[in-house]
Amino acid sequence: MDYFNSRPTQTSHNVFPPINVAEIPPSSLRLSWHALFPRLLTQLHHGFNLVVYGAGSKRAVLNALAVHINALQHTVLVLNAFHPAFTLPDIPQSDVYLVIHNIDALKKAQLALLTASPRVHIVASVDNIAFPHQWSLSDMFSRTYPWLYHDLTTFDSYHFELAYADRTSLTGAPSKSRSASTLVTEVAARHILVSVTQKAKNLFVLLATHQLQLMQHPDATNDPEQLAFDYNSLFLAARDNFVASNDTALRALMSEFRDHGLIASVNHAGAGEAVWIPLRKEALEKIVHDLKKTT
Repeated sequence: MDYFNSRPTQTSHNVFPPINVAEIPPSSLRLSWHALFPRLLTQLHHGFNLVVYGAGSKRAVLNALAVHINALQHTVLVLNAFHPAFTLPDIPQSDVYLVIHNIDALKKAQLALLTASPRVHIVASVDNIAFPHQWSLSDMFSRTYPWLYHDLTTFDSYHFELAYADRTSLTGAPSKSRSASTLVTEVAARHILVSVTQKAKNLFVLLATHQLQLMQHPDATNDPEQLAFDYNSLFLAARDNFVASNDTALRALMSEFRDHGLIASVNHAGAGEAVWIPLRKEALEKIVHDLKKTT
């Protein structure tokens, strides 16, 4: 009996050493996936929708895939389903490629709506290990949900996705009851600003500077709506500073911020729309300071 008890346990650790994530260059993982972009496009063209899973944020790789698809003259929409205020946009009638970050945040009925059209091609990431349990075997093998699963392990951090997590929740998931005016973090704001145009950054500085001036006032209120910038006044300031020459251009610049919750708005009775940045004063000051240094 002692002979059998003394034998080493047969595990994979006896054959292969444990993986050290620090020894794996993130760039090598991304490059290997970039080489597979043509194969993924072929699967999309044949009517399949793709779901990528695995350890680490898949946002950078999927955004790179979106750029690759757009370079081929295809219409691409990138959707951040992890955002608490996310709602499905109107889908164009023409062929469109949807790159969805964290599709596991959507309900099954919403997914059925997206997959119903043969003109909609979906590439999406999931991080919830329970995602496959939404589907029965008949669903998984039906034409209604033609998913192909790919392991996309990146070991990248989830800084951007977790910026919207509800810290009071045991699961850390975003609370669906949160409004679009919920304060965003400095990390999330910086991630958003990195990906927008210089004119959009100038608009952010313009709006933030006005908001900070109101915050400095001795009678400043904690009510964010009282710190809002009247839209008509914002348009005049944007025009005078060569940020936007017309209403359409201004709203186009603001749309990216709205989609990510970096700009909130309210409609005052008789006074029209007013907008503000749902960010704490200290974080707003640091971001504006850094943006002004780069312009």
